Order: sequence, then C-alpha cells, then structure tokens
Amino acid sequence: MNKPDPNAVNAAIAAILAVRTGGLVTCAVLDYPLQTIGESARAFELLDGPGIYDPISVERALDIMTNVIHKGLAYNVEYTTRAHAQALAENLLALVHGPRAAYFTNGYLGWTEEPPVRYGRSWSPATYSTFDTGVLMLGTRATACLWVEDED
Repeated sequence: MNKPDPNAVNAAIAAILAVRTGGLVTCAVLDYPLQTIGESARAFELLDGPGIYDPISVERALDIMTNVIHKGLAYNVEYTTRAHAQALAENLLALVHGPRAAYFTNGYLGWTEEPPVRYGRSWSPATYSTFDTGVLMLGTRATACLWVEDED
C-alpha cells in the first residue's frame, strides 16, 4: 500500500488549522498504520483507557469531523461554513479511508442529530479539557486524528 502523499497531508492539515482557530486542535496523519485504538490514542497524546472510544461508521466520522471544524464545542462559535468544513473533513478522511479502515470517537458530543435519548450529549473524556471530541482513523496505509478540545 502506498503512503499518503506528503503534500496532500500537509495541505489538508494546514487548511483545517487555518479555519479551526479556537480551542486546542490535534490534526495529524502518521504515514504508517497502527493496529489498535490504544496505540493510536497514545500516538496523538490522547488518553487510552478502556471504554473511551467506540467504533463508528465512515459516515459518522465525516459528520463529527465536519462538526468540530465548523463550530466550537463550548459556545458554538462558527469557524467556517458547514459546507467548507465538510470539504476539509473529506480531504483529511480521503488520506486514510479504504475498505478496511476503522473509525473511532468518544461519545455523542460531535453528532449533528440528537443522540439516543438515554445518552444525551455525553462523551468519555480523551483529554483533560472540559470538552473534547473528534475522530481517530486507522487505515491500512496511514493513521490519522482530528481531535478538538475546548474549555468552558
């Protein structure tokens, strides 16, 4: 499997960081695959305790990534339009996506629609910030992370 093009990686990351200027943003791509969610979390300096991360579909991953680029977690500050945020998220996702890629998040904080009633907007912290969410992406040729932390 070919590694992601370094120019495409740098462009995707720079474009996201240029618009998502609030909070602490971890946006990175490793040009090699990691095998476990724990390894991946540690590689991006996130907590790796049991029960933090749940597997999600690629569609849910794109939705969460779009939302965390589009608006802040604490006060809903808009950083860019939703359409622009989605385009940026799609560019990052394309660097990792493939038939055996796996995606993980830490709860319901980044969902567009309301989560199941019994859960509400709950999440399992992956950092020590007040609010945090994002997506860990484990592909066959690369591993990536888009994670946002905000304070109240």
